[in-house]
Amino acid sequence: MVIAMDDYGTGYSSIDTLSLWPFSTIKLDRNLIKRMTESKKATTIVDTSIKMAHLLGIGVVAEGIETQTQARFLGSAGCDKLQGYWIGRPMPMDEVIVFIEKKRGCAVQTPPIGLIMQAQIDHLEWRRQLLQELESIEFERECGEPRIDHLLPELSHHHCRFGRWYYSVDESYTKWKEFEALRDPHREFHKLSARLINMVKQGRRSSGLIDLLIEMDNKTIEMVGLLQRLEMRSFLQTREVGEDEAR
Repeated sequence: MVIAMDDYGTGYSSIDTLSLWPFSTIKLDRNLIKRMTESKKATTIVDTSIKMAHLLGIGVVAEGIETQTQARFLGSAGCDKLQGYWIGRPMPMDEVIVFIEKKRGCAVQTPPIGLIMQAQIDHLEWRRQLLQELESIEFERECGEPRIDHLLPELSHHHCRFGRWYYSVDESYTKWKEFEALRDPHREFHKLSARLINMVKQGRRSSGLIDLLIEMDNKTIEMVGLLQRLEMRSFLQTREVGEDEAR
């Protein structure tokens, strides 16, 4: 079931309300989207709201898309879905069917660079949360003070934020060798993380702990390198498409 918060950022659609209810999607208010072209503050709020939604594991829809510039920026920022008159106006059902059959609704081409960058951020944020949780476990053991115990990130390589992107994305770049090469280091990273968590929970302090952290960092370096090469290929592909359209 999808529960969406409409007009996020206005009225009752506040951060406090978002924290109290099980929303699965936020819809960025059209006024914020409209002001992006003239306000750096509005652009920053939109950008950080998208990142916050990724951290919460919920979807993001941008309302009121009226220009290709808005669509390209939001796509690059990692926004999941776009809606607005630039994509399609209200129409009778028979026209909707024709619209879908012609796949005009899929004609919005936004560069995937933002999604690839968000995947890097998701992975690095997962790593940060893991280390923060391990530190809090140590603190609880030494000081006896209860910790905030829901900070441990998702341990499944399929269900972490990076994994949800990797195993569900349907883009042209999934056929590139760099994308396929991400599978093994990501899976190994999670296996090493599980071993690290067990060692810390058992109170084991040894050189093995450092060795695990180094192995994990090596997997992270490998993943980030592959993702950055994906970014470059995506950028070059987008540029070539733009040059072909200009001709």
